[in-house]
Amino acid sequence: MAWVVPILGLLTVPSVSSLPAFVKGRELIVNGKAVALKGVNWNPVRKGTTRQGWNDVDFRGFVEVDSELMEAAGINALRTYEPISDMEVLDVLWHKGIQVLNTAYIADEPDHNSILALVNKLKDHPAILMWVIGNEWNYNGLYSDLSKEDATAHVDEVSKMIKKVDGNHPVATVYGQLPGPDQLAALPAVDVWGVTAYDGLSFGKLFDNWARLSHKPMFLAEFGADAYNTKAESLDEGDQAMATVALTNEIISHGTHNGGVCLGGFLFELADEWWKDVDGNPDSHDVGGAAPGAGPFPDSVFNEEYWGIVSIDGTTREAYRAYAALDVPGAHRHTSTIAASTVTAGYRLRACGSSATCSGILGNCCPFTNGSFHNCCKHSSSTESEAFGALAGEPKSFRGKHDPETPAGAAAEKGMQISNKSRHQAKQGGDVPTSTDFCEVNAPVQCCSNGDCATCAGDQCCPSPQGSVTCPSASAAHTGCMHPKAYDCTGKTGSGASSRTSAIVRMQRLRRLLTANNPAAPEQAFTQSWWSYPTAARLSPTLFA
Repeated sequence: MAWVVPILGLLTVPSVSSLPAFVKGRELIVNGKAVALKGVNWNPVRKGTTRQGWNDVDFRGFVEVDSELMEAAGINALRTYEPISDMEVLDVLWHKGIQVLNTAYIADEPDHNSILALVNKLKDHPAILMWVIGNEWNYNGLYSDLSKEDATAHVDEVSKMIKKVDGNHPVATVYGQLPGPDQLAALPAVDVWGVTAYDGLSFGKLFDNWARLSHKPMFLAEFGADAYNTKAESLDEGDQAMATVALTNEIISHGTHNGGVCLGGFLFELADEWWKDVDGNPDSHDVGGAAPGAGPFPDSVFNEEYWGIVSIDGTTREAYRAYAALDVPGAHRHTSTIAASTVTAGYRLRACGSSATCSGILGNCCPFTNGSFHNCCKHSSSTESEAFGALAGEPKSFRGKHDPETPAGAAAEKGMQISNKSRHQAKQGGDVPTSTDFCEVNAPVQCCSNGDCATCAGDQCCPSPQGSVTCPSASAAHTGCMHPKAYDCTGKTGSGASSRTSAIVRMQRLRRLLTANNPAAPEQAFTQSWWSYPTAARLSPTLFA
């Protein structure tokens, strides 16, 4: 079947036949070529959503903006936790060069009719790469407390059923850690195994152990680290980026393009989800998670609402930029209309899915590309878009209008007034020391009294010229940040950082790497931002030895 795809009435994808994919040895062959997967897990849930059911995932509302973020990062595949059944969503993804490991069955007793209807509907779409069954079902019993034997039987049943109606796409299943020989033998129709693994900065012997277990290929269905450091009790973008680079390099070194067993990996995850802390509030970013004794770097704690490589509003983290900089052999980079380094703060706020009353509308409408807002967009959404756009230097076409009559509009107006006042005070030599640039790295930052206004929102003391926010401090505790500040954002003008945390270990390693042949440079290496180092140094596997 051929696909001529209109994208929001603006773009057209050339007519393309469906792309058969199959496993040959340990390789995945698509359109006659062996491919690798530079992937991400995608589960777009709007801020404020309690996520009581699968319908709360808004693929339509976020696909346009999120696919732009993926494309800019060189991502060529995504994995879902529920089925994408919407042809238009697949059209947008295909236009961005992104294929889907589409979950056909994940929970409860299998509904054969629904599964077959999904597969038959989508099997000829070129964006479909594989069908996925389950998610860590050895841990959760297919989310219905089934016994391991019953869950295995269902996975076997569904995998065989799918293969009868679609012989052009592999069937995969996602398992927590590695299965045993008995499990492998019980599921002969599974072509590829996805594995979730979180154990610090290395997968250990996982790839070698898989090579002894099976002749089939595998992929990392989930890997990475969250962006909150429980030990330091603060956001820690640097360690998240460090884990992203270290683990991706390990996946590459064991990739099928290098004679290994691994097809690639799916970083967990694209954007934060604020519904996940059961003791928290879906309208707030809550800290909380399990500490099972082994887990993500650096604290072994799963902070559930901080896993995104972009924040819930789309502001990119260092892990996003680090992942974008990595080239995975065999993972084709689609030509992107934006660069990862130029993504502005609040990038996802333009998505229809960012406003509750726009949920389910396809694409970006808050605002559209012409700058106008759909009437379903809330004032708060347009206000936030303008605030982020103004702070990040975003083009005017993406800004809305303040409505001072609304709480959000009033807050934004107040924030802008404070910002202007701060700049004026700096120029006049008042309470804030004079600085040639209000956002200069070593300049004290004007803070609001309660730490909760537009110019000082938590860890967002001041916008950088590049569009990302700066960090609260320039101390070694915050060296993972792009533009660290000299002061913590806690008072009228901020206060000096009081201590250094375990994040200093990362900089010690980097200092040893960069100054081995230059003994005079250690202090410079000690105080620079991790992101400011050359790509070759930042992405070197030896940094993590």
